[in-house]
Amino acid sequence: MIVNVPTIKVKKNTKFFMKSMMFGLYFNISVVLEHPFETLKTQWQKRYTLANITTTSTQIYKESGINGFYKGLVPNLIKSSIKNIFRLPAMIYLPGIFKKYLAKTGFYFDSLPKILAGISFSNFEVFLLTPLERLKVFLMTESVGMTGFYKKHKGNIIRQLYKGLGPTYWKTNTGILTFIISNHYIKRFWKEHLGRERLSSYDYLTIATIVGSLGAFTTMPFDFLKTQAQLERKDGNTKQESTLKQLLRHFRQNNVKVLYTGWHLRFSHTIIGSLVGVILLEKFENDFRKLH
Repeated sequence: MIVNVPTIKVKKNTKFFMKSMMFGLYFNISVVLEHPFETLKTQWQKRYTLANITTTSTQIYKESGINGFYKGLVPNLIKSSIKNIFRLPAMIYLPGIFKKYLAKTGFYFDSLPKILAGISFSNFEVFLLTPLERLKVFLMTESVGMTGFYKKHKGNIIRQLYKGLGPTYWKTNTGILTFIISNHYIKRFWKEHLGRERLSSYDYLTIATIVGSLGAFTTMPFDFLKTQAQLERKDGNTKQESTLKQLLRHFRQNNVKVLYTGWHLRFSHTIIGSLVGVILLEKFENDFRKLH
């Protein structure tokens, strides 16, 4: 009997890839649960000079009832599906490809393949997902729906869909780099400190809290700038400032605290996402090593 080893390996790789894509879809369950908090954070960022969490939630309920907290859910789910279906497999497969090439150059440290994989995927991801993020913010903050968006921006749709591309780019790249670097080194430190490879649920919760907090801290200013850039301008001005100019303007006009408007909601959201991400990435990295 002849066993075709490469064929078996390809089948196992295909099965592993499909499995990781399906697990990526499971993230959408948390998206539905977290969406009201995302709406609340975005509306709070819109009214940052006047609002707080109580007045913002009261205003949303007064204007649209419970449904108001689920505005923008459809583009958010589509965005999450695209991102999560491909991000997990990419973060498993791409580091191995970069590792092979880096080994030939002599320039290498243990987290570099993951960093390069994260940058590569996030740079692709940001151009794909910015239009969905723009629609999500529009639906959350305006009352006219998708038809209203089309009527208002007919003839300039592409430009409008990419409003806020600059801060979205920096938010996405900063977020993925913070997650990869902090997850890699904190997890390694934790295992060395405990003297064992297998981590408990408590260990994962602790690591995810640290990783998620760092992620929220580094991305929150860009998240705020993204929301401000994607809001509808009442004065009709369509000119977009660079991310650096926006950042400096808010520093001059307000203070650092403004850039962290809604941080309570963002921290909770990021920690939950990090918990799922840390556990799934660890599981699939182990499965991938066994497979190869």
